[in-house]
Amino acid sequence: MRGRKRGLFWVRQWLFVLPAFWAGAGAGGWITPAGLLAEERVALVIGNSKYEALAPLPFVKNDVELVSNLLSKSGFDMKKSFFLNDVSAKEMDSAIDRFVKENRGAAVILFYFSGHGVQQSGESYLAGVDSAIQFEPAQLRALEENRKNNLMSQTEVEEKLAALRTQQLKKKFLNVEEVLERINGMSAQGRNNLKIVLLDACRSTIENNKEEKALLALKGDVSSPNGKGLAAPKSRRGMFIGFAADAGQVSVS
Repeated sequence: MRGRKRGLFWVRQWLFVLPAFWAGAGAGGWITPAGLLAEERVALVIGNSKYEALAPLPFVKNDVELVSNLLSKSGFDMKKSFFLNDVSAKEMDSAIDRFVKENRGAAVILFYFSGHGVQQSGESYLAGVDSAIQFEPAQLRALEENRKNNLMSQTEVEEKLAALRTQQLKKKFLNVEEVLERINGMSAQGRNNLKIVLLDACRSTIENNKEEKALLALKGDVSSPNGKGLAAPKSRRGMFIGFAADAGQVSVS
């Protein structure tokens, strides 16, 4: 995550340059230049800093304030836009639902998230302030017994633990691809609008507890077995996605 004014330069580029470029390319079923300038621009901005189980991110509040000011200067409708700070995964999910229903068909739609993000098995997830990985002790004990009794190899234990983590992520975090698909569904019938998604999310290290470390016989974590950073999302027509760092890379707070 980038928590300084200089660090948000990439956000300025997306907000000022992309809509102008898009207006110049309007044709057919796409929003025309005049339509883009005349119609509404809306945003959903979420900033999470006070995490319960993950490291706090003190710069997020400042980031959200800077982004809000940029949106106001860029012609976004501040009354119809949503701004949330320190919300749970469930509250994030509900806010996205409301935002999609209330602003379908807007000319320019922006989703900005600043907070923790993780990658597991090629899938990216956004963390609410309450998001955490918590295994049932019985699950870990069963894996340990299977390993001790040679019923499972070390590799099989690690694969099973990764699968359990994925289950936890799906329950307690927001899947990025699912969020993008919902935002992508905001196009009005018969035309396409401009959708901008900005993920200012650092890769979170979800530390293993002592039972997991003993089970895995390693140090560190297995939250990103397929690489660091957030995975590159699927491409969608009319949607432009920006990261604080390149896909698969780590941004610093």
